[in-house]
Amino acid sequence: MQRALSCLLVVSVVLVLFLPANAEEGGDVYYDLGVFAYEDGDYEIAERHFKKALEFDADNPLYNHFFGKIYLKTGRYQEAMNYLNLAWEVDPDMSELKYDIASLNFKMSNYPRAAELFAEIVDEDPSNLLAHFHELYQTGLDYFLALAEKSPANKGNSYYYAGVCYWKTGRTEKAVEKLEWVIASAKSAQLREKAAELLHIIKKEK
Repeated sequence: MQRALSCLLVVSVVLVLFLPANAEEGGDVYYDLGVFAYEDGDYEIAERHFKKALEFDADNPLYNHFFGKIYLKTGRYQEAMNYLNLAWEVDPDMSELKYDIASLNFKMSNYPRAAELFAEIVDEDPSNLLAHFHELYQTGLDYFLALAEKSPANKGNSYYYAGVCYWKTGRTEKAVEKLEWVIASAKSAQLREKAAELLHIIKKEK
């Protein structure tokens, strides 16, 4: 009898501590489990948890964002776009969301849109990107060099931002080369001026 009462007490404590008090908390529990599985690279388990989270709150931008990240990682690009767009509609300023949408557009060969989004990310806060997303610059460099080849009309902008990426990843000579091309050949006077200003900063640092 005493043992049965002890077991009942333990079960009661577990229920109080770990069961969600409401639907929102229930979704958050599955969201957290999904994030852990995603970070461990177990995308199948992560997908199951995020599906459960969405059952609690189908419009939650965090849940939709991570669901989109799973599909992006596993190559299901159209599904990824659906969920990332749902997150974007609710909270376009969510951390990393714009980067994931840019990455997705690049993988789907929509280079102009990918480059446009990546350029916005670089312009918004380069120092923050350097601190938290250093690999972003290398990815961005791939975007802009590919865009310059596929779309000559965007070559000026592409080379300018490629110069930024080269600079931020420590390849100064390459940065100077791209910026000098922009100064000499870009059609936009404003872009040529921006390139000249950045080139001056780089040479001053050097």
